[in-house]
Amino acid sequence: MVFYIIAASVKNEEEEAAETKIKGVKSIATTSRIKSTVSKLNVSCWNRIIFQVDKSQFKTGAFDQLMALNETTGKIDGQLDTLCKKFEKVAFDNGTQKLTYAMPNNRDTSKFPFSDLLVSYDDYIKTFEWNNNKYSYKRSLPELTGIITKKMKDHDDLLKKHQEEQSSIKSQLSGFMKKEGGNLAIRDYTDDIYSQNNVTKDWFVEGMGSEMFTNLLVVVHKLKEATFPAETTQMMKEYYDAQDATEDKRVPDQVKQKLAELKEKQEELDKFVAAAGLIDCVGKDDFEEKAKEYIEKGIKAELAKKRKHRLTEIIAPDAFKPLGLEDKEGNKVFRMVVLKSQAEDAIKACRRKGVSARAFSFDREQWLADNSQR
Repeated sequence: MVFYIIAASVKNEEEEAAETKIKGVKSIATTSRIKSTVSKLNVSCWNRIIFQVDKSQFKTGAFDQLMALNETTGKIDGQLDTLCKKFEKVAFDNGTQKLTYAMPNNRDTSKFPFSDLLVSYDDYIKTFEWNNNKYSYKRSLPELTGIITKKMKDHDDLLKKHQEEQSSIKSQLSGFMKKEGGNLAIRDYTDDIYSQNNVTKDWFVEGMGSEMFTNLLVVVHKLKEATFPAETTQMMKEYYDAQDATEDKRVPDQVKQKLAELKEKQEELDKFVAAAGLIDCVGKDDFEEKAKEYIEKGIKAELAKKRKHRLTEIIAPDAFKPLGLEDKEGNKVFRMVVLKSQAEDAIKACRRKGVSARAFSFDREQWLADNSQR
């Protein structure tokens, strides 16, 4: 990340001479490559981005130090990219529709003319400026990369803490939802099922003695009651199509991450080179490209294998049965029957449709035993 900034500005005569010496080094990011990245972001302000970073202010040090730093910043770039992807995944998994950047309260409104503190990343990039308060020009480049690395670790630790707190809150909520009453979509209605004398084992898979299928209990609002059963015929195909598209989109990033991890462990890299048959390519211009091709081929093979053994017709037809539970909001509980091996996928597909779902095994004896211990 830092080296991109170094490379992106108008050069004086001294810098022109230095650039000529390092032209043959492949790992240095070129201006055209950065332009390509900016182009992909649909940002039409290339010059504006470039010239808001004054490279002459940085303490570059000796030439050999700069070359060593180039390798370090390459690793930081990969780590930062991985961390950003992790933040993005957590955000979208928790219902975020669009990522935004929180502008600082002390921003210069003449350069950041936004009425809202939350702006899109496109707008942030268009008005980007080097933050000299956090990353002072007075510091050496190794110091700056150290600060950025520490900042990444702090954010990663913060994310882990957030995920742990979230898991703890979910566990607490699960306990709170045991109480009677409330919305069926968010509370545990297990007691309600067993409390009904007319609900028997024969209503569920356990009464059929099947090992291949399992029960899925779904909470559907009465307004969707007539249409949801028909939607389930295509629900799994739609879910898997969306999942496949997301997985395919992530392949290039996975390839990049895998190669970066291999480069950090020489022993693992040597094993990989041997397995991929790339020994003769080591040190050559096309080594990295061929290594990526091999990794990509392996990832896609794993995806193809997983998809080959996956079924889309996993919901039993005509098995949409009401259980006689309804709350004040008009939500009702229904039983579905799905293939046990893909039940988790069916639950996720239901949630994607806005329907609460959970796996369920009918066992009255176990319920009575649990109740006696409360």
